[in-house]
Amino acid sequence: YFVSIARANQNAKRLQQNLEDVRFAMNQVSKVLRTSVVISPISPSPEGTDSSRIRVYDYSQSSCVEYAFSGEELTQRSSARPASSATPDEKAWCAGASLSSAASIVSARDGSRLIGSFRVVSSQDGGNARAGRVVIRAKVTRQDVSSVAQTSVSLRNYKEVYVP
Repeated sequence: YFVSIARANQNAKRLQQNLEDVRFAMNQVSKVLRTSVVISPISPSPEGTDSSRIRVYDYSQSSCVEYAFSGEELTQRSSARPASSATPDEKAWCAGASLSSAASIVSARDGSRLIGSFRVVSSQDGGNARAGRVVIRAKVTRQDVSSVAQTSVSLRNYKEVYVP
């Protein structure tokens, strides 16, 4: 009985540590999203659609950033916009930009699994659907126990939209 309680306690601690790591990573992503315009997925529907990746143009860093839940991790790829870019529109540049190789922001540890998604939710602006916020959802599973972390990020540039 004592051994099974000790194992359950250890598994709960590992799951909690993974969840804390995921929450920290989601906060980092949220900071970038607040000052960005969504490039893809494009044309958000009013109810939103889940996607495992999101690409944005970050005005605060003048860079194109892509986040993706892939395998057991959340990765980031990015590229700074060159000053001599041939494309004058930064959003169009970002849509076609080649990004750096993926760097892991957070990955599941100790036999845990990480699955996540991004949902771009529109806000109505004079009858036009615009990207108003992004919902980030991550599920961490260890053995048969799961925990979910979710956050919603309001975009400051919600009146802007990328139209290819």
